[in-house]
Amino acid sequence: METSPIKARLYLYDKDGIIQKVTYINEDGSESDPLRRYFHLGMFQDTVLFGDSDQIRFFLYNGMMRGIAPYDSDVSKFEIVNNSKFNVFYGNGDKRIIVMPGETKTVECSIGDVDEENTDSIRL
Repeated sequence: METSPIKARLYLYDKDGIIQKVTYINEDGSESDPLRRYFHLGMFQDTVLFGDSDQIRFFLYNGMMRGIAPYDSDVSKFEIVNNSKFNVFYGNGDKRIIVMPGETKTVECSIGDVDEENTDSIRL
């Protein structure tokens, strides 16, 4: 019996790639093997891509403020596990949330704006 992913779990770390690995969480609660990771060093913006067909993609921000912003995904929710020693922002423009070191947040991804009414389930 094949299970369908209900969300992706992002594991953050201290290195420049920010996202160490991404796994799928399936309907039955099981966690997949990590998706294959690719880096694209762009002229203006670096990105990290996950999966054999680049199913999940993020812009990377490695500067004074470390952050990630999705620009494509095949799931509607991300669970972000911040195992780094840095605050990491998630989102675009002024619609960002901060994930503190040791913190885990679940966000809904719709590639666009953030609904900040409920910080446990944030829409982006």
